[in-house]
Amino acid sequence: MTHWILKVKLKLMPLLDVQHLSVSFVHNGQRKHVVQDLSFVLEPGETLGLVGESGSGKSVSCLALLGLLPQPPAKVEGGRAFFEGIDLLQVSEKRLGKIRGQSMGIVFQDPSSSLNPYLTIGSQLAEGLIAHTNMGRRAARLKCIEALEAVGIADAGVRLNEYPHVFSGGMRQRVMIAMALLLNPQLLIADEPTTALDVTVQAQILSLLKTRQAALGTAMILVTHDLGVAARMCDRLILLRQGKVEEAGTAEAIFYAPQSLYAKELLAAVPTLPAIV
Repeated sequence: MTHWILKVKLKLMPLLDVQHLSVSFVHNGQRKHVVQDLSFVLEPGETLGLVGESGSGKSVSCLALLGLLPQPPAKVEGGRAFFEGIDLLQVSEKRLGKIRGQSMGIVFQDPSSSLNPYLTIGSQLAEGLIAHTNMGRRAARLKCIEALEAVGIADAGVRLNEYPHVFSGGMRQRVMIAMALLLNPQLLIADEPTTALDVTVQAQILSLLKTRQAALGTAMILVTHDLGVAARMCDRLILLRQGKVEEAGTAEAIFYAPQSLYAKELLAAVPTLPAIV
């Protein structure tokens, strides 16, 4: 009976429930607050956008949830972050490492610095599989080939043996997406996944993210300063400014009926094409 009640409670919980997250950094001997009182919930399969100008605390918030901030100089000042009932901010590093590898994936904004230039693509992809499953190297290789094919990389069996410098920026980002989704995580954090990509490749990457998310039923937190990307990808948005929430709501409500001055200013700053007479 107790086990049944626990399962029902877990089903009623959101996938991720962040409550009053606050983060600070020490700079020039002084502690600066970079995220203040951030709260949100995320349901399975939902896409939440963290939007704001550079330095608004978007990436720091996500890195804090994943336990990837260097402490010091960073410090999580307070808050709770329940992922399937487990507080990510209080759990041990060993347990968080397992959650990070199996249940949560991340696509970093710069694939060039996120991939090890001295290791082949195949060895970097297989590392997570071997560490978090009982899969042998042969089976892991086949799984990695499937993952690369799923993100649109041709001749995947050959490309596994190549090094990151051989790949273009768009292809390296595809590798990062394949790596993040390899273990079918319940939550994907995409931190500026289209930074430094040209418009055509950007569209391909966003389409790929939506396709893989729909196929796997993955929830996603999308970090971006691009309002066009947010409009295309997100169900709900949180607008951050200097670490504080300026406005939160559905993407439709914020784009068509913004309430805060900051949201109105951001939307007004989006360049538009002149009318053709």
